[in-house]
Amino acid sequence: MTERNRPLERMAWQLFELFNATPRSRFKIELPVAPWQECVRLAKLIRKAQAHDCVHATEHLLQQFLETQQTLISRLTALQQELKPSSNASPRSTVSDLYLDLKALHEEFASVEYDRHNHQLTVTTDEIVLDDLHLGPFAIVLECDQLGNVSPFRVEATDANPASGSSQTTHPHIQNDTLCEGEGRVPLERALREGRLFDFFLIVRQILGSYNPDSAFVRIDEWHGLTCQDCGSTVDADDRDSCLRCESDLCSDCSYGCQSCSERFCNGCTEACEVCHEYYCQACLQTCSECELLYCEGCRTDEKCPNCVEKQETEANFSSAANRSVHAVRLGEAVVSS
Repeated sequence: MTERNRPLERMAWQLFELFNATPRSRFKIELPVAPWQECVRLAKLIRKAQAHDCVHATEHLLQQFLETQQTLISRLTALQQELKPSSNASPRSTVSDLYLDLKALHEEFASVEYDRHNHQLTVTTDEIVLDDLHLGPFAIVLECDQLGNVSPFRVEATDANPASGSSQTTHPHIQNDTLCEGEGRVPLERALREGRLFDFFLIVRQILGSYNPDSAFVRIDEWHGLTCQDCGSTVDADDRDSCLRCESDLCSDCSYGCQSCSERFCNGCTEACEVCHEYYCQACLQTCSECELLYCEGCRTDEKCPNCVEKQETEANFSSAANRSVHAVRLGEAVVSS
């Protein structure tokens, strides 16, 4: 007969009582503010790109907007499903089920601890590595007396390797110890609702071992900072500039402000007015109809650059002087030739 683990049995009884004492009325509504704010930001950038006829930038930003919009819709749909009253309550795990789950957790994870005073069950993973990025182990802390709330757990890095410029981002999908569950949100909620502890912690570990660049707080290729596309130097994500036209990441030294629209651009997307030699984005420059030189709005005269206007005025003056000379000869003034 298998020997029973008395401490685990006591823990299972305590968890069973907590799970069954948690009323559904204690849930907390958390709206998906982050994807909504990102949609607002992207919509503003799209309007700017359209105003400057930046077709490539507009298409790229629109794709980002559609992806973020889908994330927003998914989060709202999940929240809607969560708030719907259930006609058939999911069966809760028994004391025996919880005991077996706790035993399996001890065998599967590096560390399992239960704080009876604070009702916290903490399970620690092995080191998490994503695409050669070492993030260290993570402690998954479940608030066992808060199961009626949305996401009653946090994920803490025990040996953090945070993103450059964002010390609160310890994993591409963790910020301020909050995990972005993505598609794992519904399975996690179901596991907790049914008291399946082992499944819950396995799902969290699976999310920690996965990576989706489209929903990351900080992408892996930007973890140690961004590379300036013009000079190749590394710059923190918070200090970077971005070219409005081609969206290249830039350091402050390689970001040029258009003298007309004041937007920021890379070196390749700016040109110097060939009259005043100030730098402008391509949308704010015009081509002289005579010589095809680039000039800015301030240097424009009748759709021509000042050089061509001056040249035309000189030719007109010369032509006028020549006509006056011919007119004088026709009046009878002698022209002596040698």
